[in-house]
Amino acid sequence: MVKNAGHLMNLKTAIARKICREVEVECEPDPLAVEQHQRMDEADASLDAIRTLLSDLRDSCIENRCPNCFTMNETLGACYRFGSEFHKMTWAEADLFCAGHFEARSVSVTSPEEREFIRSQIGDDKSWWTSGNDLGTVDKFTWADSGQLMTEDAANLGKSAPNQRCVKLRENTLEPEAAPCDEFHYVICKTMI
Repeated sequence: MVKNAGHLMNLKTAIARKICREVEVECEPDPLAVEQHQRMDEADASLDAIRTLLSDLRDSCIENRCPNCFTMNETLGACYRFGSEFHKMTWAEADLFCAGHFEARSVSVTSPEEREFIRSQIGDDKSWWTSGNDLGTVDKFTWADSGQLMTEDAANLGKSAPNQRCVKLRENTLEPEAAPCDEFHYVICKTMI
Protein backbone atom coordinates (compact mmCIF):
# COMPACT_ATOMS: atom_id res chain seq x y z
CA MET A 1 0.00 0.00 0.00
CA VAL A 2 2.82 2.34 0.78
CA LYS A 3 4.15 1.56 -2.63
CA ASN A 4 0.77 2.39 -4.13
CA ALA A 5 0.59 5.46 -1.97
CA GLY A 6 3.89 6.68 -3.43
CA HIS A 7 2.69 5.93 -6.88
CA LEU A 8 -0.57 7.73 -6.19
CA MET A 9 1.38 10.66 -4.85
CA ASN A 10 3.51 10.78 -7.99
CA LEU A 11 0.44 10.44 -10.13
CA LYS A 12 -1.29 13.18 -8.16
CA THR A 13 1.75 15.45 -8.56
CA ALA A 14 1.96 14.71 -12.28
CA ILE A 15 -1.73 15.51 -12.74
CA ALA A 16 -1.36 18.69 -10.71
CA ARG A 17 1.63 19.74 -12.82
CA LYS A 18 -0.27 19.01 -16.01
CA ILE A 19 -3.26 21.05 -14.81
CA CYS A 20 -0.93 23.89 -13.78
CA ARG A 21 0.73 23.85 -17.21
CA GLU A 22 -2.68 23.99 -18.90
CA VAL A 23 -3.77 26.82 -16.63
CA GLU A 24 -0.48 28.65 -17.23
CA VAL A 25 -0.93 28.26 -20.98
CA GLU A 26 -4.46 29.62 -20.68
CA CYS A 27 -3.30 32.43 -18.41
CA GLU A 28 -0.19 33.33 -20.37
CA PRO A 29 -0.95 36.19 -22.76
CA ASP A 30 -0.98 35.28 -26.40
CA PRO A 31 1.46 37.63 -28.20
CA LEU A 32 -1.03 38.09 -31.05
CA ALA A 33 -3.83 38.92 -28.60
CA VAL A 34 -1.55 41.37 -26.78
CA GLU A 35 -0.73 43.11 -30.07
CA GLN A 36 -4.42 43.28 -31.02
CA HIS A 37 -5.30 44.79 -27.63
CA GLN A 38 -2.54 47.39 -28.03
CA ARG A 39 -3.84 48.31 -31.48
CA MET A 40 -7.39 48.57 -30.12
CA ASP A 41 -6.17 50.88 -27.34
CA GLU A 42 -4.34 53.03 -29.92
CA ALA A 43 -7.46 53.10 -32.11
CA ASP A 44 -9.57 54.16 -29.11
CA ALA A 45 -7.10 56.97 -28.38
CA SER A 46 -7.20 58.06 -32.04
CA LEU A 47 -11.00 58.02 -32.03
CA ASP A 48 -11.03 60.18 -28.89
CA ALA A 49 -8.67 62.65 -30.59
CA ILE A 50 -10.87 62.71 -33.71
CA ARG A 51 -14.01 63.25 -31.60
CA THR A 52 -12.32 66.19 -29.86
CA LEU A 53 -11.22 67.66 -33.20
CA LEU A 54 -14.71 67.28 -34.71
CA SER A 55 -16.25 68.90 -31.66
CA ASP A 56 -13.82 71.83 -31.94
CA LEU A 57 -14.57 72.16 -35.68
CA ARG A 58 -18.32 72.06 -35.05
CA ASP A 59 -17.98 74.77 -32.41
CA SER A 60 -15.90 76.96 -34.72
CA CYS A 61 -18.43 76.52 -37.54
CA ILE A 62 -21.21 77.60 -35.21
CA GLU A 63 -19.17 80.62 -34.15
CA ASN A 64 -18.31 81.65 -37.71
CA ARG A 65 -21.32 81.00 -39.89
CA CYS A 66 -20.28 83.52 -42.53
CA PRO A 67 -18.35 82.82 -45.73
CA ASN A 68 -14.66 83.75 -45.71
CA CYS A 69 -13.96 87.49 -45.63
CA PHE A 70 -17.56 88.32 -44.65
CA THR A 71 -18.37 90.32 -41.52
CA MET A 72 -21.09 88.84 -39.34
CA ASN A 73 -23.74 90.85 -37.52
CA GLU A 74 -25.66 88.43 -35.31
CA THR A 75 -28.20 91.06 -34.28
CA LEU A 76 -29.18 91.61 -37.92
CA GLY A 77 -28.83 87.89 -38.71
CA ALA A 78 -26.64 88.51 -41.74
CA CYS A 79 -23.10 88.44 -43.12
CA TYR A 80 -21.67 91.24 -45.27
CA ARG A 81 -18.80 91.55 -47.73
CA PHE A 82 -17.81 95.14 -48.37
CA GLY A 83 -16.35 95.32 -51.84
CA SER A 84 -14.35 98.55 -51.92
CA GLU A 85 -11.33 96.47 -52.95
CA PHE A 86 -13.25 95.42 -56.07
CA HIS A 87 -13.66 97.71 -59.04
CA LYS A 88 -16.87 99.70 -59.45
CA MET A 89 -19.53 97.94 -61.47
CA THR A 90 -23.06 98.30 -62.81
CA TRP A 91 -26.08 97.18 -60.79
CA ALA A 92 -26.45 93.90 -62.74
CA GLU A 93 -22.71 93.18 -62.54
CA ALA A 94 -22.79 93.82 -58.78
CA ASP A 95 -25.65 91.39 -58.19
CA LEU A 96 -24.07 88.74 -60.43
CA PHE A 97 -20.71 89.30 -58.73
CA CYS A 98 -22.19 88.61 -55.29
CA ALA A 99 -24.09 85.56 -56.54
CA GLY A 100 -21.24 84.14 -58.59
CA HIS A 101 -18.39 84.64 -56.14
CA PHE A 102 -20.05 84.33 -52.76
CA GLU A 103 -23.50 82.73 -53.21
CA ALA A 104 -24.88 86.00 -51.84
CA ARG A 105 -26.86 88.96 -53.20
CA SER A 106 -26.31 92.69 -53.31
CA VAL A 107 -27.26 94.16 -49.97
CA SER A 108 -30.81 94.99 -48.96
CA VAL A 109 -30.89 97.64 -46.23
CA THR A 110 -34.10 97.00 -44.35
CA SER A 111 -33.67 99.08 -41.19
CA PRO A 112 -31.93 102.17 -39.79
CA GLU A 113 -29.90 99.79 -37.58
CA GLU A 114 -28.62 97.99 -40.65
CA ARG A 115 -27.70 101.29 -42.33
CA GLU A 116 -25.79 102.32 -39.18
CA PHE A 117 -23.98 98.99 -39.08
CA ILE A 118 -22.96 99.42 -42.73
CA ARG A 119 -21.81 102.99 -42.04
CA SER A 120 -19.71 101.75 -39.10
CA GLN A 121 -17.97 99.29 -41.42
CA ILE A 122 -17.37 101.42 -44.52
CA GLY A 123 -17.89 105.07 -43.68
CA ASP A 124 -19.94 107.13 -46.08
CA ASP A 125 -17.46 108.48 -48.62
CA LYS A 126 -18.45 106.11 -51.44
CA SER A 127 -21.68 105.13 -53.18
CA TRP A 128 -22.76 101.49 -53.06
CA TRP A 129 -25.26 99.39 -54.96
CA THR A 130 -28.11 97.73 -53.09
CA SER A 131 -30.36 94.98 -54.44
CA GLY A 132 -33.22 97.50 -54.62
CA ASN A 133 -34.80 98.11 -58.03
CA ASP A 134 -38.08 98.69 -59.84
CA LEU A 135 -37.21 96.57 -62.87
CA GLY A 136 -40.27 94.35 -62.37
CA THR A 137 -42.83 97.13 -61.82
CA VAL A 138 -42.15 100.80 -62.48
CA ASP A 139 -42.05 102.93 -59.32
CA LYS A 140 -42.55 99.89 -57.05
CA PHE A 141 -39.09 99.34 -55.71
CA THR A 142 -38.35 95.90 -54.26
CA TRP A 143 -35.34 94.13 -52.81
CA ALA A 144 -34.00 91.62 -55.36
CA ASP A 145 -32.87 89.20 -52.65
CA SER A 146 -36.33 88.84 -51.05
CA GLY A 147 -38.79 90.34 -53.53
CA GLN A 148 -40.06 92.40 -50.59
CA LEU A 149 -41.41 95.87 -51.33
CA MET A 150 -39.06 98.63 -50.18
CA THR A 151 -40.98 100.64 -47.61
CA GLU A 152 -38.29 102.79 -46.03
CA ASP A 153 -37.67 105.91 -48.13
CA ALA A 154 -39.93 104.52 -50.87
CA ALA A 155 -41.59 107.91 -51.31
CA ASN A 156 -38.29 109.44 -52.42
CA LEU A 157 -37.56 106.55 -54.74
CA GLY A 158 -40.99 106.66 -56.36
CA LYS A 159 -40.31 110.18 -57.63
CA SER A 160 -37.27 109.07 -59.59
CA ALA A 161 -36.63 109.77 -63.24
CA PRO A 162 -37.73 107.06 -65.72
CA ASN A 163 -34.16 105.83 -66.29
CA GLN A 164 -33.42 105.55 -62.54
CA ARG A 165 -34.50 101.96 -61.93
CA CYS A 166 -31.87 100.72 -59.46
CA VAL A 167 -31.11 101.78 -55.89
CA LYS A 168 -27.74 102.83 -54.53
CA LEU A 169 -26.66 104.09 -51.13
CA ARG A 170 -25.76 107.71 -51.75
CA GLU A 171 -22.26 108.79 -50.72
CA ASN A 172 -22.03 111.05 -47.64
CA THR A 173 -25.42 109.92 -46.27
CA LEU A 174 -25.85 106.26 -47.29
CA GLU A 175 -29.52 107.06 -47.90
CA PRO A 176 -31.21 105.03 -50.67
CA GLU A 177 -31.34 106.85 -53.97
CA ALA A 178 -32.63 105.75 -57.36
CA ALA A 179 -29.96 105.74 -60.06
CA PRO A 180 -29.51 104.51 -63.62
CA CYS A 181 -28.64 100.80 -63.47
CA ASP A 182 -25.65 101.28 -65.78
CA GLU A 183 -23.83 103.66 -63.41
CA PHE A 184 -20.72 102.34 -61.69
CA HIS A 185 -20.67 101.97 -57.90
CA TYR A 186 -19.09 99.68 -55.33
CA VAL A 187 -20.88 96.58 -54.11
CA ILE A 188 -21.86 95.19 -50.71
CA CYS A 189 -22.76 91.51 -50.75
CA LYS A 190 -25.11 90.11 -48.11
CA THR A 191 -26.15 86.64 -47.07
CA MET A 192 -28.38 85.63 -44.18
CA ILE A 193 -27.03 83.54 -41.32
